[in-house]
Amino acid sequence: MSSLDKDLLVLVINLDRSPERLKRMAERLNHLPFEWQRLPAIDGGALSELRHEEVDENLYERQHGKPLARAEVGCYLSHVTAMKQFLRSDKHYLLLFEDDAYPEEAFVAVLEELLNQSDTWDIVKLSGFHAPHIIKRRKLTHKYCVGVPMTRHLNVAAVLYNRQAAQQFIGSMLPMSLPFDHALEQPWLYDVKLRVVVPNPVQANDGTESTIVGTKTRKFKWYRRFSTYGFRIKNEIARVRWAVSSKS
Repeated sequence: MSSLDKDLLVLVINLDRSPERLKRMAERLNHLPFEWQRLPAIDGGALSELRHEEVDENLYERQHGKPLARAEVGCYLSHVTAMKQFLRSDKHYLLLFEDDAYPEEAFVAVLEELLNQSDTWDIVKLSGFHAPHIIKRRKLTHKYCVGVPMTRHLNVAAVLYNRQAAQQFIGSMLPMSLPFDHALEQPWLYDVKLRVVVPNPVQANDGTESTIVGTKTRKFKWYRRFSTYGFRIKNEIARVRWAVSSKS
């Protein structure tokens, strides 16, 4: 057992109907110094019904400005399932991958340094679609730094959690009212220390179409998105206030 295996649970979210994606993911991970497990993803398209305790469709549409996609529900619930499995284990940290993540060459060195600084974070995002502006940064290794994000990062292809973060989320993240990557970036609601690594040590996708998020739902007409605009303005103000007040 490696030093990483002792404290780290590594899960890869993968749909049963996507064995080729799992095969490619195994090729990327099998040479790394930790064991990993497949977590069967929840297929949103196969859900017979959406339970009110799991999904608030009306609030989702008001906040996100799009019709609710079943694939988004499956993605969200898969991440929640991963956190529950983590809390049932005896591990201290969860490293959660989606099956299109692509770790960079320096990924393991970045991960080891993050674990050395584990008292400074509850969640660390390792992949993202946007380059966030971070403050209160700390040097990791090579060209990488970790810090407090003042702007959106989005994407959850690779995220590192401690047990406190998972416990907070399990009690607060349902019912779903945003896509998971948007909801994760509201740490002021969950009282957790969210940090982001820049540049991304894990690429957000490997060039293949996502099968969990999958569908690109059409936005509502502009006049149906006033509540969305208001929500986003309030959310970004809350993000900046949280970032400025966060301890380094």
